[in-house]
Amino acid sequence: MISQRKKLLSISLFLLALIFLFTILHMERINVWLGYLMYILRPVLIGLAIAYLCNPIFRMFERKLFFSVHPDKLRRVLSLIATYLILLLVFVALIMLIVPQLIGSIVDFFNSYESYLKNALVSVNELINYINVNFSTQIAPLVYEDINRTITDFLMSLDLQNALQNLLTYANISTAFAVLGNVFFLLIDIVFGIFISVYLLYSKERRYAQIMRLRAAFFSDTVNMHITRICTIADRSFGGFFRGKILDSTIVGVLVYIIISIMQVPYAILIAVIVGITDIVPIIGPFIGVIPSAVIILLTDPIKVIPFLLCILIVQQIDGNIIAPKILGENTGVSSLCVMIAITVMGAVWGLIGMVIGVPLFATALDLGSGYMNLRLKKKGLPTETESYYGAQTKEKIPVQRKRKNTHRTAMHETSKPRYAAVHATTEKERLQIYMLAKKHQIISEPSDEALKSFHDEYKSQLQIKTH
Repeated sequence: MISQRKKLLSISLFLLALIFLFTILHMERINVWLGYLMYILRPVLIGLAIAYLCNPIFRMFERKLFFSVHPDKLRRVLSLIATYLILLLVFVALIMLIVPQLIGSIVDFFNSYESYLKNALVSVNELINYINVNFSTQIAPLVYEDINRTITDFLMSLDLQNALQNLLTYANISTAFAVLGNVFFLLIDIVFGIFISVYLLYSKERRYAQIMRLRAAFFSDTVNMHITRICTIADRSFGGFFRGKILDSTIVGVLVYIIISIMQVPYAILIAVIVGITDIVPIIGPFIGVIPSAVIILLTDPIKVIPFLLCILIVQQIDGNIIAPKILGENTGVSSLCVMIAITVMGAVWGLIGMVIGVPLFATALDLGSGYMNLRLKKKGLPTETESYYGAQTKEKIPVQRKRKNTHRTAMHETSKPRYAAVHATTEKERLQIYMLAKKHQIISEPSDEALKSFHDEYKSQLQIKTH
């Protein structure tokens, strides 16, 4: 039996290695196939994402604000209306407040480009003059005509006139219409996704019961228990990360806007939006947003670049040590090194989307791997804490002693009783919930009076046998 398990494990590891090697060698083709599949399922995926993100708000309305409304269908409809009204109001508020100021800031910046460049050169030349006087250097000052000519030559090298003429050709007009068509179909998919999300939220218990019925038909209780555990960890990692990160990035953008508005930094809305959006990407996101923001400030008001960088540093420290831990909590549970590895690897595979989903994906994999590793260590009678495996130079004595075989089995049997009892209780609770949902949606029929009477007599007889 043991040899068969070892053979099965070896074959499984070999197959996993082959699948991993095949995936690495054919990553481009796999990405093309996945992209085409996601394009086909785009409305469904959008609907699932909207329903998943809106579910906490919907649940708050249904369970706390409209809990006294009857019948249940009316309560659910009111909760749906309130949820999507809030989303609509947030979207309209963002459009009305941010977009006009954003467009105005961009247009004003390019219209005042020459004056900003002259002012920036004056400040830079003053700095160069100070360095030459105090450090006996011979750095040549910057001349506006030379800088402007360099920028003009660069723009002319791009051949914008020919590029504009090429845009008017038949092929590029067809390409433009194709792009407009893709945008139109994306908007249609978003509309369909919203309707799908409404349907999913309205009938989420029935959808859940159907999924559990399907799982019960094709998988055993043990497999279903593992599936439930994986789904729970993935929900905690992905859902908690995305919902928390959106809120965290919004708070960062608002803080940056308030501080730079007090500092009278120009284009505060534009800079705050850039910093808030790029903050969604962990660790490297703030640096991505600071670079274009600092360039804008350098051209408009160079003296305020250093205060702006100090402001970003302070906000990031507050966010990293106070705000993010309170909002995200243990939703990621990965170290900074793992975050960097996740961003690097997933960014190389799936680009910006990979950089965003890499952290919760690695968090899910690490949580599952840690659970399996702890189970293996407990079976061997070894401690599960990382502190127990430090070297002798770090820790004088590591109290890790392997128990004898019989003692180990007895201890494992005794310590596993509460765990298996809890798992058994959880399984029974899930079965009871499934039965109640199935009964509610009339998937199963009511038992007859004769069946209930025979069940009661048999249960009473078994109870009497146990008491005797």
